Order: sequence, then structure tokens, then C-alpha cells
Amino acid sequence: MALRVQDPDDSVKSQAKSRLLSHLLQSAFFASLRTDQQLGYVVQVHSGPVYRRGGVTFVIQSPVAPTDVLEQKIVDFVDHQIRVIEAFTKKDFDVHKRGLIDILLESDKNLSDRSSRYWNDLDLGVHTFDSNQKIADEVANLSKRDMAIFIRWIRSSLEDERLLVFSRGKFDTVPVNGAPL
Repeated sequence: MALRVQDPDDSVKSQAKSRLLSHLLQSAFFASLRTDQQLGYVVQVHSGPVYRRGGVTFVIQSPVAPTDVLEQKIVDFVDHQIRVIEAFTKKDFDVHKRGLIDILLESDKNLSDRSSRYWNDLDLGVHTFDSNQKIADEVANLSKRDMAIFIRWIRSSLEDERLLVFSRGKFDTVPVNGAPL
């Protein structure tokens, strides 16, 4: 299953928030749902634009739990992470920001990396080929308060402003909310 919440707009600042939130959540999400709860082998959080709109996507491929259970596990995880983010010290928060900025500004390792980055920018309409720099600049300006507000917005959006894509697999239950496409 993939559960996505789109950014509220297509601004660089919103993309920076979703990139930083994904960066903050990824390790804990994997540790909790994959390692501790053993819900599946593919367990990840990622961000990235879909039609120029960023967002946060939670992915779990599970042979042991139906989609409605996985969706609730994601909500429970986000509820817990709200408290974790609010408890960060400034130093810890700055370390996480620096880690993402370093990733964003990492030099291309080869021609394939450079081509991918250029094509991504072209797809986004960024003809200056500096979207990573722009996002890094915005990440540098984000505060812990900004991210606490953003994760709370993500949490509320998980209720009724999300896209859930799933395969029923061997399970009979399906999510209660939403409409099939």
C-alpha cells in the first residue's frame, strides 16, 4: 500500500517541509514497522513531486496485515512522531536539517546522476537546474515549530485528504474511508 498526502501548494517551502519530514521519519518508520512490528519487507517514507506537487508518501508492502490495519499503524506512528519532533532539542533538529542539506547538495557521482537531476528539474519546470539548492536553502530556514505544525497538518490530512493505493491481496478487509477509483 502507498498512503500519500500532497503538499498544500507547489512552493519550494512546502517541498522543503515534506523533504525534511520524510528525512526525519524514515529511520524511525522502518525501525518501528519493519524491524519491531515486522509488518513487511518494503517499509519506507519518501517525498517527491507528483505533477509538480510535493508530498509525503508512506509505503508498506505487507504479507501479514490488511490495508486497514496498515493505515492505522501509519496514523499511530505519525501520532507518536508528533511528540518526538516536538521534543527535539535545537541541536538535534539542526543535525537532522544539516543531514538533509548535505544529501541535497551532494555532488553528482556520475553522468547518470547528473542526467536524472537535470531531467527531474526539467519535469518540474526548473530551467535553472538548481531545485536541490533552492530546497536546501528553504530547509536551512525551517524551524522545529514549522515542522511541528507541518506534521500535525499531515496527521489531520491522513483522515480525509490523502491518496491510498493498495492491493487487497489475500485479505478481505479494506479501508473504511474513501472512494474507489
